Amino acid sequence: MGNLFGLKNKIFSVDSISTKTTFNNKHKLLTGFLALVLVAGMASPAYASLIGDTFHFKVSNNSGTICEGDAVVVDPGVEVPNCGGASIDLNGDSIWFEVGPFSNGTEAVALTFEFTDLDWINSQGIITGLEFFGPTTFTMSELSFGDHSVTATNDPFFLDCGQESFCLLEFHIDIDTDHPIGGTVGSIGTVSLLVAGAQANMGLWSLALVGVVAAGAVITYKIKSKKTKE
Repeated sequence: MGNLFGLKNKIFSVDSISTKTTFNNKHKLLTGFLALVLVAGMASPAYASLIGDTFHFKVSNNSGTICEGDAVVVDPGVEVPNCGGASIDLNGDSIWFEVGPFSNGTEAVALTFEFTDLDWINSQGIITGLEFFGPTTFTMSELSFGDHSVTATNDPFFLDCGQESFCLLEFHIDIDTDHPIGGTVGSIGTVSLLVAGAQANMGLWSLALVGVVAAGAVITYKIKSKKTKE
């Protein structure tokens, strides 16, 4: 009886150790997978950029369309090298304009610049704001945006070249964007965690619940950049 009792006790101890080891392994697996899901989701937007996107542009005045077409954002390079004397260069999150040269005192008419189909590569980004930078005598009568579009119209003006006979007009628009993430990644993480939790069936539902909330949440952060063109 003593030996039999001792044998049973020994078997119980082995089962306990085996159960504890299985629980720990599954716990580590779920924890590791959750960390991977969150890191992957948070890292994705770091590569969000307009570079590589195909967009549509149109430049017009009161007389009609000056130029219109499609172009691919490249860096380095100028996407629209000559549109009625204007060159337009897009980069990761801003639009640069160079117009002219003009003779000193030239009266410039209002131009409307329209950009549509602006999509951020590797991210479901949307435009949330614009900031204009240019000469103090050069102002915008309209600066508007949609989720994937930008429209800018300048006021008529006289170009002041200072002591120079000719000069270029240079200005740029910075684009502020928001990049919601988590949708697909969060859904995959949620389902995977629930399945893993069900298979474990060892009191891991609390961890699975944390996974549902964390992996399914939409994390929003703002990419905002001020660039200086050399």
